[in-house]
Amino acid sequence: LCKEYTVNEMPVELGTTITAFKIENKSISITKRFDNADSSTVYAKYTMAINNILDVFYDYYIGFEGINNQSVHIEEAEIKTTSKKNRTVLLLHIAPVGDGCMEKKYKPNSANW
Repeated sequence: LCKEYTVNEMPVELGTTITAFKIENKSISITKRFDNADSSTVYAKYTMAINNILDVFYDYYIGFEGINNQSVHIEEAEIKTTSKKNRTVLLLHIAPVGDGCMEKKYKPNSANW
């Protein structure tokens, strides 16, 4: 998926993807940057074990639903500090549907369908 997204006015702030979505060591991970209004920058690494995936969703976003609220581990660090915050959530949002440079449209009955 793309490293840069267009302005997103959906309910979830996706930030700017720093490392592309990848699967390794039986986990899915993605790292994002969030530029806050107070000029601070926070980096967040999202990790989800593959065996914690309950469902894949495809509505306003493409992402994964976990088996519980501890399924997605988030490690956050502000660029100006050495402290890190850890938290967990249920959903891992990867990208808004149709956003980014990898978007490709298929037409039924075409050679790509």
